[in-house]
Order: sequence, then C-alpha cells, then structure tokens
Amino acid sequence: LAAALPGATCVGIDQSAEAVALARENAAMLGLQDRYECVHASLLEFVGEAQGARTFDLVVSNPPYIPRSDMAGLEPEVLVYEDDAALCGGSDGLD
Repeated sequence: LAAALPGATCVGIDQSAEAVALARENAAMLGLQDRYECVHASLLEFVGEAQGARTFDLVVSNPPYIPRSDMAGLEPEVLVYEDDAALCGGSDGLD
C-alpha cells in the first residue's frame, strides 16, 4: 500500500518477529522506510499501548482465515513460506 499510495504513511503490525524483520527489510529495499513503520505486537497490544495517541484514516487487516481442516491442502509454496499462525483461523477459519 505504501508503494501504491505515495502520500501515505503506513504502520504494519505483526505478532511474528520474523515477519516484522522481513517487512522492514522489504520496505528498505523498496525505498519506503521513511513512510513505513512495522511494530512487533498483536493488534490488541498495539491499540492498548497507543491509548488513543495515534489516529488512522484506514485500517487494513489480513487475519488468519483458513480452517484447520483445509491447511493440509494448501499449495506447498504457501506452507513453506507462511507461518501457520498467520494462516490458520482455527476450526472454522474465524477463531
């Protein structure tokens, strides 16, 4: 989104330290590090720490959404590169 919206500043939030490190690396590689911040936290932790000190015009989310029973049938490249916690939404995909 930061690349597509040159006037925007963006904040990414992820529970995975590895995902945060990769996101920061990608932002730097794309020259977006001045407009992109990535925070290692859950959404609830981030909101709790901010305590209204930050406002956002738009919130985009990609939570885990795949039912556990569907996980084994995912393409190998998805299973190799994506963390299980980022994909699996529990028994019905909505947990």
